[in-house]
Amino acid sequence: MNPLIGHISGQAGAILGTNDGGLTWTRLNRGIARDWNGLIAFSDSQVILVGHHGYVQSTRDAGAQWTPLLLDPPSFRRDTAFSGISIADATTAVVVGHWGSLFKTVDQGATWMNLSNSLNPGYYANAVTFNDANNGWIAGVDENGGPRSHIRRTYDGGLTWETASLNVPSIDIRFINQAGYVLTTSQPLYQTTDGGATWTAKNITGATTNERMSWASDNVGYVAGWQGFLAKTTDGGDTWSQVRPAQRNALYFDVMAAGENEVWACGIDRPLALVIRSLDGGSTWTDPPMGSFGRWFDCDAKGLVHVARREPALEVVAELPTDQRTYEFTVPIVPPSSNRNNSFVRILAVDEAGQEGWDDAQFFVPYTADWTGTLTLTTDVHRVFRPGERTDLCWTASGMRGLVDAWVFLDGDDARLPVGTGTGCLVLPMVMPYASTDSARFALSLTYGAGGRVEYFFSDYFSIRPDPRVGDEPPSVEMTAPLVGDVFPSAGVVPIAWSASDDRALQSFALHGSFDGGRTWHFIAPELPPAARTFDWLLPPLDGIPDARVRVIARDSRFQNSSSGADRVFSIAP
Repeated sequence: MNPLIGHISGQAGAILGTNDGGLTWTRLNRGIARDWNGLIAFSDSQVILVGHHGYVQSTRDAGAQWTPLLLDPPSFRRDTAFSGISIADATTAVVVGHWGSLFKTVDQGATWMNLSNSLNPGYYANAVTFNDANNGWIAGVDENGGPRSHIRRTYDGGLTWETASLNVPSIDIRFINQAGYVLTTSQPLYQTTDGGATWTAKNITGATTNERMSWASDNVGYVAGWQGFLAKTTDGGDTWSQVRPAQRNALYFDVMAAGENEVWACGIDRPLALVIRSLDGGSTWTDPPMGSFGRWFDCDAKGLVHVARREPALEVVAELPTDQRTYEFTVPIVPPSSNRNNSFVRILAVDEAGQEGWDDAQFFVPYTADWTGTLTLTTDVHRVFRPGERTDLCWTASGMRGLVDAWVFLDGDDARLPVGTGTGCLVLPMVMPYASTDSARFALSLTYGAGGRVEYFFSDYFSIRPDPRVGDEPPSVEMTAPLVGDVFPSAGVVPIAWSASDDRALQSFALHGSFDGGRTWHFIAPELPPAARTFDWLLPPLDGIPDARVRVIARDSRFQNSSSGADRVFSIAP
């Protein structure tokens, strides 16, 4: 394979190609509009993509034409997202995904065999790797009842699988001959030097939440993860050194060692997407000019890169003067659709030469015109929870029935975590996330038939704080403006002010705004410096908002956060 040829694929069916090692990228025929999670290449012209809704897609002419194939059709409450693909030999590849989904091709993707009956439906595969046509491994999380098998291996090309000698929930697995590595989301990393017979745990110094790893040899490897963590080992994982400074808002979703010296890392540096490359083993890094992309990136093996990109069909709703920086629009009623597509808003700037630049954001608009019923949380949230605390989560339903999805929203961390499903209570107690915040809340969601009929029901806010014996207080913050009852004119400025302190050091601030009584919140300013105490919020021309709110989030150097202002109501006049 030509090391200068590569491809990018991702969300909404976007596919790009390069023939100069990533210096420039060209848009290719995208085939069908699906979210692609991984890719492999049997040759420079023969590429296979795997993604959401049970689809794979292949090309035999370097992306000029694509052939989609629905391997695992969605059914009620089962919609397979393929999460990994591995080449086993010159003609064979294996695909794994959620719900115990497993497929295999022996003719470079022309036809596929369904081997899902060799896995249980409660198995969520995160990664797959094959050493040859017969010997392979899967890393994932087994949520089946009874004995659980998180890591599995096969000796017959995927026809049958057995639990590996190492059996821990895992996010990634890689093998180079007899040397193998298993990555967990936190600690540790596990290494084998005898083909998986025995394993040794190794700590990754400085790691927070891991996402992916890549190995250039059995000694040289990289691990990427949250908070900008990107580390390298040259001794098989015994010692690690960070090759990039940690960044609070950066998340590396993947890393790819294309050789001893060439390394790619991909992710997000909020709010911007991030793709970086090193040609000297991680000593220095550059940002290839890849254009404007979506929210997150992945890098994949075989010298290729795949990146989530949004390609929505958009229509113009307004043409604005060059000095305008805000705009109000009315969210339309999105008619029922069977695929529950997300919606997008995009701002496009055009200069005097006709050159364009743009940015966009996606959001989900549920169809609730025919919604009936409510869900009410019965678990008491009016107390302080501890990280790791086990809590029974229960609710009552009125005017509806069905399986409810439960979440923890961490507004101060801009995160939403699934905690389980049930019909009146979670089957098992949920575990409080390891966070420190006063802006956590539970959410219950229920799908009412087809067509995007999804509604969320929220609890009151509650706090998650570490044991006081830890000896590290969360930040203190108090919003001083605006005040309750203030009225601000449309297209005017809302002056926001606050005071704050911390027993160690403040890290940053974020400002959120709400226009629906505090049910939903949106960024006004996602990242302000620790010295900031005021911010002027420029309003667009508005029809008026009777219940507007602003809150300030203070973050300290230990990633604890506190908020103020959420219950303070002011209005915006037309």
